[in-house]
Amino acid sequence: MPLAGAGNPVLTLRGGWVSPLLPELLPSPSTTDIGSKTRQATLARSETATRSIWRLYPAQKTSSEEVCSAEQVEQSIVIEASAEDCFLAATRYEDYPKWAAGMKDVKVLEKRSDGLGVVVEFVMGIFGMTTRNKMKYEYRRPHSMNWHVTEGGIKELVGRYDFVPLGPDRTKVVYKLRVEPGFPFPQMLKKATSRAVASAALNDLKRWTESKAREAASMSTASSASEESDENSEVSTEAVRHLVALC
Repeated sequence: MPLAGAGNPVLTLRGGWVSPLLPELLPSPSTTDIGSKTRQATLARSETATRSIWRLYPAQKTSSEEVCSAEQVEQSIVIEASAEDCFLAATRYEDYPKWAAGMKDVKVLEKRSDGLGVVVEFVMGIFGMTTRNKMKYEYRRPHSMNWHVTEGGIKELVGRYDFVPLGPDRTKVVYKLRVEPGFPFPQMLKKATSRAVASAALNDLKRWTESKAREAASMSTASSASEESDENSEVSTEAVRHLVALC
């Protein structure tokens, strides 16, 4: 089971997005008997868990907007990078283990002719367990991507990114998530964890994309400086040759 520090289990509801939860906030489905006399105690714990989850995430409220319904969570954030850069960061699944904590393994099983993954397999932590899930992706590059689970330990998972340009190097990213774990789980806690996962997903994507954009900008600046230096060197060499010829 992947860990998120201090022995806390990792909750992952999509390919690569994680949220650490204290053990007492997330009872194991194998030991939680919803139909038994512990039902009321479990539901009471879910209310405490919901409040506690948000105490765990005071810094995750950088998402600019949030819309919630009974089944779907929607959040957005502004990333200082182009829509294409955001799209590339989100679709390079092999890089997920570098920046998405709790991701154990990623395999792109099928690709389109342009190299974008169609079927991707993730080995990740979910509800205190390690599970293997296959996701199928569709794209409208660089404007959107959506996915759904086709096989694995989750009954239903549907997600979507929309990349809305706000300028040449500024993008609003909208993340929509609907998940049904497939086993008894308090609705209040399910919604709270989905919101926390969506927030973590956007913040992780923002940090990774902006760091890659800064790297690219630095390399471009260094390359330009090198080319300018080479040009100056060529001019100096030509001037020396001219002087020698005069002598």
